Order: sequence, then structure tokens, then C-alpha cells
Amino acid sequence: MYREALKVNPENADALHLLGTIAFQAGKPEPAVRLIQRAIRINPNNSNYYNNCGPALRSLNRHDEAVACYQKALSLAPDHPQAWYNLGKTYFDSRNPAEAILAYTRQLELNPDHLSARWNRSLANLLLGHFAEGWSEYEFRWSATAASVSKRIFASPQWRGESLVGKTLFIHAEQGLGDTIQFCRYAALAADCGARIIVECQAELLGLLRSIPQISMLVRHGEPLPEFDFHIPMMSLPLAFQTSLENIPASTPYLHADPFRVLAWKSRLDDVGSPRNIGLVWAGGAKHPSNEKRSMHLSQFAPLAEISNISWLSLQIGPPSAQLANPPFPIVDWTSELHDFADTAALIQALDGVVTVDTAVAHLAGALGKPVWILLPFLPDFRWMLDRSNSPWYPTARLIRQPARGEWAVAIKNLVSSVAICGTIK
Repeated sequence: MYREALKVNPENADALHLLGTIAFQAGKPEPAVRLIQRAIRINPNNSNYYNNCGPALRSLNRHDEAVACYQKALSLAPDHPQAWYNLGKTYFDSRNPAEAILAYTRQLELNPDHLSARWNRSLANLLLGHFAEGWSEYEFRWSATAASVSKRIFASPQWRGESLVGKTLFIHAEQGLGDTIQFCRYAALAADCGARIIVECQAELLGLLRSIPQISMLVRHGEPLPEFDFHIPMMSLPLAFQTSLENIPASTPYLHADPFRVLAWKSRLDDVGSPRNIGLVWAGGAKHPSNEKRSMHLSQFAPLAEISNISWLSLQIGPPSAQLANPPFPIVDWTSELHDFADTAALIQALDGVVTVDTAVAHLAGALGKPVWILLPFLPDFRWMLDRSNSPWYPTARLIRQPARGEWAVAIKNLVSSVAICGTIK
């Protein structure tokens, strides 16, 4: 219909704008930008044109142009709540969380019921280390994200910091494997408050979490539950414990590998005969919404071949492991013998360190207290914060960051320099 309207009047700005909007919704951002920019040239005083051009520009990683669009929209309509929200998202994607917070805050002044703005503001605050504000609004994940469909209702109340003396607390994992590995550390703190601790987790982690002595009972996700006095989603624990940068429970190791399995792996590593043995993971799971940004191809690690006196062992599972058919340097692959995270933990414990992208193995190595180099995209997940080479969550972690969006080559160069401490540059 819009195309028919444009046949009658090629200068119909509304038709151009709406056709461009549909193009973006259909996954065609480039023609969307062209159409909406034509509409803007015809009528440069319509704030909606600029506001709807911004998302298409943002999806093309043209963030500066998207910001300029929203700013123009707001110069024409200062109280345009959606433009403020879109501006906040673009600032966040541009690695400018402080400006994002200001934009979200203005948007919420205009529309206090916009729950997605509160959720997004929580991520910006956590990325900056503003934990008091961040953890509080992180609870909006249950109403503003896809997590809402998996929110669980129990007869017993959610624990929010009440006395746990003589009580049973049920902690349930809620997100990815890495999240469970990171936040299961709080089970020990809850036990120290006098509680009996029941933890429900993913099947892959049952064997690993048995190494936490303060957990009285482990339940596989989906199994019948015992009685309890309080429950809490695992990623609400930092809020309940009022976690700040200063009091993160960062003592490691808080997870432990089976010593007999570790000895078995060490015996096999002795046969490899290398002074240093380091594990390698180059890609995360495809279901992760940001997997394309956090994952790499094995070939991109070719500069690691410059380091001598290190044997590399694959810890990569899933389809990316097929890249081992053409490795850039020799890599030992024993992953067919890793059946769960307890197996992986034993192998990691036998190694001298791990190099990995941001996936569950990064958390596992950190929780075990092993040296781990974590490669992070330009805009990292909130838990890694900004501009620091260490992690307050994992004292043995070194964070290797992209200096610009998609720029892995420099990050790999910096990785080689850091890992070379464990070996010798050829």
C-alpha cells in the first residue's frame, strides 16, 4: 500500500517513513535507513522520522549516527519518551553507560511504568559498578525480559534478608551455566546465616556443586522439591546480601574438583611432556543472545603459536569443536571424555591455566582459583565491568578486552603478551 502511494506521489514523506519502518521490522536495516532518510530530507521537522531511523542505524553499528538521530528527535520533541529510551539503548551499546543512565532516567520521568527502561538501567549501573542501584533494578528481569515466563511462584516467600537461623532456604538456578557457577558462591554465605541450604541446578552442574559442603541438598532442575521456609532465585542473592564492590565474596576456590580425577589427568599430562599445559575455549553456546559478539574462530588464535613451552588442550564443546580439524597449532583434544562440569573441573585443575572467551568455562576456572585469561568483546557483559584488567569476582582472572567493536586482533596480541609469562616467546 505504501509503494502504491509512492507511485502516486514519490515525495510522500509519511509513506517513505512507514515503508522504511516496515523494512527494518522485516530485518532489512539498510533499505530502512535509505527510505527514512529520504522522508527526513522531504520533511526534516518530524521527530518520529528521526526516532525510527535510529534503530536501523544502531543495528548497522552506526551508533554515532543513531545518537544524532535521537538527539534531533528530542530537539523537536523534548518529551518524546521513546526517543529517550532509544537514546539510552544506543548509548549503552556505544559503551557509554553513564549517558545511558541519564537517558533512561529522563525516559522514566516521562513514563514511570516503562519496566524495560528500569531493567536496562540496572545493566548500565552494574557495568559501572554501581551495585546498590543495579541489583535493585535487576529484579525487573521478571517483568521486563523473557525471564518473565519462567518466574516461579512458591507458597513460601522469597528471602529478602530476614533471619535464617533454623530455617531452610531453597536457592534455584535461573539462567545460564556460567551464572550458576558464578553465584552459587552465595550458598556458603547463606549457610553461615544459620540456614539449611537446598540448591536446585542444571543437571550438568550437579556433580560440581557437590563440592560445596554448605549445601545440604542438591536437586536436579525439574525434580520434586522438599519443603522449605524461604526461596530465592540465585541471581537475587547479591541484592539480598547487599553486595557491593567492597564486599563481594571473592574468596577462591569455592568449587573443587575430585582429587582422584585430577591425579588421573595429571598423569596423562605428564605423558604430554610440556612445561606448561593451558586449556583453550574459543566459542560459546549458539543460544546466547550475544554469542556472535563474544565468540571467535579457532583460526584467530594462530598468534598463540608464537609462545613456546606450552601445550594447548581443547576445552571446547559443541559445533565449534569441528574447527579442530584444521588447527592453527597443535591442540590436544580429550573433550570426548568430559561428560559434565565435574569432569571439566578436574581437567582444568590439572592444567596450569585456561584461555577462554566469555562462557561458562571462564567462570569455572575462576571458581577453581586457576589462572584464566578471559577475552571480552568491546561491550562486555555487566559482570566484567569496564576498563579493568582484573575481576573483583575472580582474583585469578585476567581480562583481555577488545579495544574497539569487533577488533579481536589487538586483543589476541595482548593475550600473547600476557600468556607468554607462562612460556617463552619464540
